[in-house]
Amino acid sequence: MKYLIVGNGGREHAILKTLGKNKHHQYFYTGDYNNPGMDNYATLINNTTHPIMITLYSKQYEIDIVIIGPESYLEQGLVDMLKEAGIKCIGPKKV
Repeated sequence: MKYLIVGNGGREHAILKTLGKNKHHQYFYTGDYNNPGMDNYATLINNTTHPIMITLYSKQYEIDIVIIGPESYLEQGLVDMLKEAGIKCIGPKKV
């Protein structure tokens, strides 16, 4: 199973560290900079913060589930875009 953690701050690092204990899964993250602490558990797939790009990368990498950390992505409607693209995610819809 492939997970994408959206964001690269402390909250996302804690989520990834907890999830990353299962070595049978692949983990990726995205954000506006490379977080060396998260590199121990996941691969940075792109340093983008744009919801459309995150949705495209989720499809490209065949992500099974997206976990969104920062509220700003929720405000921008990332959950709506992901669900419209048929990608499972955790977070409330904008509308």
